[in-house]
Amino acid sequence: MHRRDVLRVLGVAAIPPLIGLDPESLYALAGTIHGRGSSRAPRALSAQQAALVGQVADLILPRTDSPAATDVGVPAFIDLLLDEWYSPEQRARLLRGIDAIDRLARAEGASFGSLSAEKRAEIATRLDSAADRPPGSAKSAFRELKGLAIYGYFTSERVMEDVLHYPIVPGRYGACEHV
Repeated sequence: MHRRDVLRVLGVAAIPPLIGLDPESLYALAGTIHGRGSSRAPRALSAQQAALVGQVADLILPRTDSPAATDVGVPAFIDLLLDEWYSPEQRARLLRGIDAIDRLARAEGASFGSLSAEKRAEIATRLDSAADRPPGSAKSAFRELKGLAIYGYFTSERVMEDVLHYPIVPGRYGACEHV
């Protein structure tokens, strides 16, 4: 099994508790969000937060022989989820955590994106492997951003068609159902 296959499975498993929808509804929601998110300016995230979200997403899903997370619009996808699907309390908690990630990076000497690749990976490993994740913390935000990035990435049309070679068929197919 390849790394991206594992991430796809983990992403699909991690998101339902966050949004409260079944997998079929999550897939439909993702299609709607991808269609709307790419054509608008960030609303829930500041420019600095949007940049950090993109850098974290690209750290999790970098450009290889397949597109990076930012190549398929994951930061805009996350911003739209925060703006329209998160409650004000959930949004505030995640934004506090994103700011905590920024403060943690700046304590290392620079913004997250300006740090060396090794330093960013070290911070990400430390945040991801933490045992306790208090709400609003950098640790909690990193875990949530990771799940959202994976969800947004693997439900994007470009990844579905070009990377996974999954034919996108609209609607639900119910075999052998009584009409």
